[in-house]
Amino acid sequence: MLDNTKYAVSVWLTHKADNESLQGYIEGSSAGTFAQESKLSNLQTDFVEAIFFTNPALIFDAIDKVSYGKYFRSECVKMLYPQQFASYNSLIIVYGRIDAGDSVNPEIFEATLFPQSGELKYIGLIPFTRDSE
Repeated sequence: MLDNTKYAVSVWLTHKADNESLQGYIEGSSAGTFAQESKLSNLQTDFVEAIFFTNPALIFDAIDKVSYGKYFRSECVKMLYPQQFASYNSLIIVYGRIDAGDSVNPEIFEATLFPQSGELKYIGLIPFTRDSE
């Protein structure tokens, strides 16, 4: 049977005071939430991972800490490499899935240009394929 499921991650950078502030930003418990600023109006936060790091040089290690990172790490590194990290200390990964019966965060597949605030930077969309489980 052919599996037509599409998977992707939307990659973002931001700057927050600490991990608690970052998690509040993702979960919507602080003013100016990620869902509002990214314009992902139907964001399912259960499918978002955010990693806070104190040293910008550790951004690539942050990719290794997220679920399914092994499927998109190399493409993510290529997208992040030219970025200037000095003003960012947080990596946000939004997972998306589209299949016949159910979808998760389908908006990430549709957007061609996300708005960016001063602290939020959209890096890009990375499609990936998962191994059979």
